[in-house]
Amino acid sequence: MRNKALAYSQVAGRFPELTVKGFAVLEQAAATLPVDAEVQAAHGVVLSVAGRKEQQRAAQALQRSIDAGSKSAEIRTHLARLRMQQGEVTAAIELNKESIQIDLYYTAAYIDLAQIYSMLKDESKAVEALKSVLEIDSGDDTAREALPKINLSTGKK
Repeated sequence: MRNKALAYSQVAGRFPELTVKGFAVLEQAAATLPVDAEVQAAHGVVLSVAGRKEQQRAAQALQRSIDAGSKSAEIRTHLARLRMQQGEVTAAIELNKESIQIDLYYTAAYIDLAQIYSMLKDESKAVEALKSVLEIDSGDDTAREALPKINLSTGKK
């Protein structure tokens, strides 16, 4: 059941005819295997795209994945986005920082941190996060486009 659930979660996006059956198998696997980091991560990601009403369940599944030992920077960043939607800013910042500690080259966590810091009006930390992205990938359009906007708002060049 575990392998089938993980397989369905991987292919359902490309084969819509598998979505309903795959989700049912994934739900069953998540209930049966509550400490399986991969199953909980897949369940959380699928729930997070299932709609607004599933966001809380998605966050719980992603947290179970982390609690079960997931070392995925992507899962932490995904959970951080859900925490931001829930208004849990401090948790979102910490999760993105954990993502960066796990994978220094995972630019999505830096971008999300920059957005959070910008929202909090902490432009220096936002700029620092965006510059980190550009050190990793000088061609990152998101960071290149966001940096001048933050610099303009702070009066820096």
